[in-house]
Amino acid sequence: MNTSTGFSEHQFKSEVMIHQALVYRLAKGLLVSKEEAEDVVQEMMTRLWMQRDQLNQVDNKKAFIAKMTKNYCLDRLKSKQAQWVSWDNPHEKHAIWSPEMIYRCLAQLPEMQRLIFQLRDIEGMEYKEIEEITGMQSVAVRVSLSRVRKTLKNHVLQQNQHGVKSKA
Repeated sequence: MNTSTGFSEHQFKSEVMIHQALVYRLAKGLLVSKEEAEDVVQEMMTRLWMQRDQLNQVDNKKAFIAKMTKNYCLDRLKSKQAQWVSWDNPHEKHAIWSPEMIYRCLAQLPEMQRLIFQLRDIEGMEYKEIEEITGMQSVAVRVSLSRVRKTLKNHVLQQNQHGVKSKA
């Protein structure tokens, strides 16, 4: 653990601000709204800057930032500030594995399942990092990830069948 004090502007840019895209993707995955995700990036960078003197004590800044982002987004969801995407658009019925379709499907899942999918399958994080961020045990993370993948697969298959059964 790094015990030196102070965190320079240069360190902040090179060790914290490089994770802005991660913060955006996590926020967008949890909150769905692009605008809210942008707000979260700004808020997280401001909070991290205000706490910069303590950042030298953090060994894994990426996991720390991801966990801080997750907690903030979950708080926003709990306070009913998030805007959910509607499934009622008839023009969206013919989507085939588009990112928008995946985000819409993910928006219907519990927050923790969305987060785990985002961290593992989109961000490519290791299970150990996901355990650290979520506070869940490895088995629970794997089970949750399996359920999300199955849900997504079933949703895509349902969307792609359009009421016509294949002859396979």
